[in-house]
Amino acid sequence: MRGAEIATLTIERIGMRGDGVARWRGEPVFVPFTAPGDVVEANLGKRRGEGRAAELRRVISPGTRAEPVCAHFGQCGGCGLQHLDPAAYVAAKEAWLAAALAQHGLSAGVVRPLRRLAPGTRRRARFGLEPGRLGCHALGSHRIVDLREGAVLHPLRVGLVPPRRELTRFLLAPGTAGAANATVTNSGIDLVLELPEAPDLARLEAMARFAEAQDLARLFWKSDDEAMPVALRRAARVTLSGVAVDLPEDGFLQPS
Repeated sequence: MRGAEIATLTIERIGMRGDGVARWRGEPVFVPFTAPGDVVEANLGKRRGEGRAAELRRVISPGTRAEPVCAHFGQCGGCGLQHLDPAAYVAAKEAWLAAALAQHGLSAGVVRPLRRLAPGTRRRARFGLEPGRLGCHALGSHRIVDLREGAVLHPLRVGLVPPRRELTRFLLAPGTAGAANATVTNSGIDLVLELPEAPDLARLEAMARFAEAQDLARLFWKSDDEAMPVALRRAARVTLSGVAVDLPEDGFLQPS
């Protein structure tokens, strides 16, 4: 934001998109990677809804902050709240839930207290793919931040990153991109690869060998919203409220 207007702001709360929210000349300003109580210097940017977006320059005085557990935090857009201390994180989540319930005339009093999960427990994530690159997109960008560590991810998913990165070199032609949805189930990893075009026989065979070598529960490829099986080695099951449930192909689960 070269030449942008610079403002000193005090962050009041966390907004629904995970940005810190401050007030500047009577309107809200949304500053990513800030925490309640932070006093920050920020570049004011474009209009966003009823306020303005902003870019954090520096933290003048920290509020309810904690040290992020992942070295990619701040560049990668996959996580937005690692910098909050545990109490601030829970407070933000509970405020979002209360606001959502209030829109439907419901009280948040029926909700049990939330707890912050430990690093290494995220069971589901979506990654962008390019030849030789795998990771989350940078905040507000199509650029992929190549994943070199995954402090919040389940260890099974972290171990899958290097071989899956190598697989992208074979599956994707230069200049093309895809995506991957990986879910840790009770019976192993359920992986869906979204590809720009239908794979030929050689690519299907490479994916099948990959599923065998990495002991995946299932592997699908997906194009045009249709998921096609490549390897169905075990039923992909998850436990919900004590009941084992077969996960539908490309089924959605909350990340943790």
